[in-house]
Amino acid sequence: MPQLEKASRTLVRAAKVLFEELELVETHGADLDTAALWRAVEEVAP
Repeated sequence: MPQLEKASRTLVRAAKVLFEELELVETHGADLDTAALWRAVEEVAP
């Protein structure tokens, strides 16, 4: 169970970053930079 809990926390952090970054793109009307998005997710979920 500890591994599942750790994986769940990692998934939550990654999803939060993903949604925050996508919201910024939508808010500012910018083009989606998938490489930058992936780097941001990898910072919290290597």
